[in-house]
Amino acid sequence: MKLTLQRADEFNSDFDQQYRWYLEQAGEEVAGRFLNAVPVTLHLLAEQSDLGRRRKFRHPMLRDLYSFQVERPFNKILIF
Repeated sequence: MKLTLQRADEFNSDFDQQYRWYLEQAGEEVAGRFLNAVPVTLHLLAEQSDLGRRRKFRHPMLRDLYSFQVERPFNKILIF
């Protein structure tokens, strides 16, 4: 089942901040790869909504939340 993903303002802010960090710390090439990796990962999640790891938070609003790693080499970054 294909999902429509929505990017919250917080997501956009985090994404922009991370992109700027890569740009300043690692240069244009790495920052550009990050700029491409996140949308590719989001598209994959939209196409296959059952991907990811189910998280077990105690707070009721966070129950059944899933996370998924951005594609390599940015796989330490999680999308929830």
